Formats: sequence, structure tokens, C-alpha cells
Amino acid sequence: MKKKLLSVLYCTTCLLLLSMVSRGNIWRVNNNSNYDGTNNFGENYGGTALRPVYKQLGQATALSNTKVQNGDTIHLEGSPLTYSNPGNISKNLVIIGAGYFLSENPNTSSDNYPSRVTNMNFAAGSGGSKIMGVWANIIDVSTSNISISRCRIDIHAQLANGISDVFIIGNYFSDSIAPASSCIVMGTTGAPAGLIVKNNIIKKPLILQSVSGSGTITGIISDCSNNVFDCLPGNNIIFDVAECHNNIIRSAGLIVQVSTSNPSGISHNSSNNSSDLLGEALNNNIQVDMNTLFVANGSSDGRYKLNAGSAAGNDGTERGVFGSASIASRYSLSGLAPIPVIYNLQATGDGGPSGIQVNINARIIN
Repeated sequence: MKKKLLSVLYCTTCLLLLSMVSRGNIWRVNNNSNYDGTNNFGENYGGTALRPVYKQLGQATALSNTKVQNGDTIHLEGSPLTYSNPGNISKNLVIIGAGYFLSENPNTSSDNYPSRVTNMNFAAGSGGSKIMGVWANIIDVSTSNISISRCRIDIHAQLANGISDVFIIGNYFSDSIAPASSCIVMGTTGAPAGLIVKNNIIKKPLILQSVSGSGTITGIISDCSNNVFDCLPGNNIIFDVAECHNNIIRSAGLIVQVSTSNPSGISHNSSNNSSDLLGEALNNNIQVDMNTLFVANGSSDGRYKLNAGSAAGNDGTERGVFGSASIASRYSLSGLAPIPVIYNLQATGDGGPSGIQVNINARIIN
């Protein structure tokens, strides 16, 4: 009884905290829920027939589910189990996961379980959606106006033809799954108009090129800033760009081919070696000692912090993923979403007529 009461209390507290910053109605998904849509509605996690706790993300996002509407928020709760592929998402939703590397960074979660899902596909009808704090293999974007932030992506983000306004900000592109294909894959007609790639840790190649009957097309990134490129030597970084500032090429021996029609749009970048991305104009720095630029140790993503005194660029903003003139764009350790995070919960005694005393520790990551 006490265990179930604590579980309900914990989840209810999370729901109340989420309501302070989310939009529309808030729905919970937990793959340990007993939800079957007929007799059980996630009562073991505090659900009811009116406010169920769904077992899988696809149950919440399905068009046949009239409870979950455009503009709603889904909290994909941390779990030791990987969530199933939800299929096409055709609603405008905010999907918030628990993050990743939770056991490596302090004050991240009370249980350190990530929100891991195989693949995601934002299809027609999902324009305006945002996903954050989710650990996925592949995120497909088949419609315009999609924001991917604070996620771990193990394979790539796939961008369809004919779309626009895709925001890829503050993510961790891992090298954990081979082969090391491009972390962002565009369609055959080019990259989306208004593609923003900022404040990402990129441990894979970034090759925005496709070959068609008319020849090779190189995709254009509208703004590529404050990223750290740390993939294996010999990998390629190839794209065209309008604005490219405050990036760091940490790895030595990368093959970098970045071009622009706006020469002043490439500035204040730093590289381990001489690079086509940088040159020596416009305050770009080449042959930078990365051992002194970055902290000596840290978590899988924390080791990309810069040493004190090394971060300021000549343009007045910080280089690297933890910098940026926009606070909202800065990388968040463990992909924590900008919502209250409960990282410690303690209860004493057994429940009685007056309930039990519960103490929680929580913080908000901007």
C-alpha cells in the first residue's frame, strides 16, 4: 500500500509541476502502466478512465484517440524498458522525456531512467510539434515547423523533401551505432528552408548532400552556431551555410567543406587544425589546443564544457554548446527539459488518516 501510494503521489507531483509550464492538457505515458484501454487505465500509476496513463506513446498520439488533442503535452516518463515506435505522429504536440546520461550528471532524476524510444516520425498534421528529453535512434521529420531539442539521437534525424523551419537545437548525436552515417539526412531536393542547427554535440559526420539526375545538391543550413564537432578523424563535415559562428571542431583530421555566399557569415569558430570551415579570417581560430580549451574530465556530455577563461569569443558570446546569446538555445546536461525536475523524494512513516509527510528536491533547468 505504501509503495503504491508513493508512486501515485510522485506521479501526481510531477503532473502538477508540468502543468506550470506546459500547454493544453497534459497526458502521461509509462510503459509499466497496466493500461489496456478497456478495463485498466493505468491505475497502478495513478491513472483513471478520464485521465489514463498510457502504456505506449502510440496510444496517446493515435488519431483515433480523441482525448489527446492538438496543443496538448505528453510526458514520456523514464523507464528501464524501451518504448515502441509510435508510428506516424499527426497531431501538434509537445513530447517531453526524462533525458539521458541521468546517472552521470548530478540532480537529474530520482530514478535515473531515460525515456528511450526506437524511432519517431512527425507526419503531416504534426506541424508545430516539439520533442525534447527523448533518447531515440531515428527522428523522421516529414512536415514543416518541427523542433527537436535536448534529445539523444543515436542514428540520425531524417528530413523530408519540401518542408521548412526545422529546429535542431541542443541535442547529443552519439556515435554508439555504426555505421557512422550523417547525423542529419536531407531529401533529394535539398535541406529544408530555415534549417537551424545550434548548440549540438555532434559525434557523427554531418553531410548535407544528395545526388540526383541534375547532379550533386548541397544543403543549406540557415544558422549553424555553437556546435561541437567531435567525430572520428577522416569523417566529413559538408554543407552550405548562411550563418556559421562559435562552432568548435574538436577532432583532428576532419574533412571539412563548408561554403557560403556570405563570407562574413562564418566567424569566431575554433578548430583543432586548419579547416575550410574556418580559414584565418573574421576571428576564426585554427590549431587550437583542445586539451586546454575543454575541461579535463566530466560526464559523457559534461566534458564538452569549456575551461574558465577560454569561452569568450571576440564577438562577445561564448563558443561551444554551453554558449550562445540565447539562453534557451544552450545545451542542457542530460537533455533535461525546462520544467521542474524531481531528483530526490523521501517519505517517512505509513499512510494514515492525515496522510504521510513527503519531502522532495526539485530544480528547473533553463
